[in-house]
Amino acid sequence: MFPTWLLPLAVCVFAALIVLYCLFLCTQLSALLREAAAAAEAEGERGGERGLTAEEVQRLEEGTMAVGGGGVCVVCRDEMEGAQAVRVLPGCRHAFHRSCADAWLQRQSSCPLCRARLLPPPLPLSTATPAPTPTPVSPSSRV
Repeated sequence: MFPTWLLPLAVCVFAALIVLYCLFLCTQLSALLREAAAAAEAEGERGGERGLTAEEVQRLEEGTMAVGGGGVCVVCRDEMEGAQAVRVLPGCRHAFHRSCADAWLQRQSSCPLCRARLLPPPLPLSTATPAPTPTPVSPSSRV
């Protein structure tokens, strides 16, 4: 009734359609993952944290390493020697080379050593603006 070559041809066409469908699903999944990664990068969600702004980093405490202070900067793994500018993190009080700490804190808002979360330091009171005082509502103005 049917030619003998028709069944193998139908099987090959069916297999090709399955392969094409799998390729389509893979490209869709890949595009979805790329979009999610780009969105996470744009929001700064690497590791669930966002880095500090340059202004927030500059408000952190700076200092100079005492001669013979020793230690290793865990960011760059270089020795911390005398008369080097360091940045001291609030809370945990760990110190790192200033340039290393600044670069780290613009990507992550945690200590590179103990992973303690850093909150941006508060603005000085001289730059803070007071909240507006609410005006009382008199009983006669109510409707």
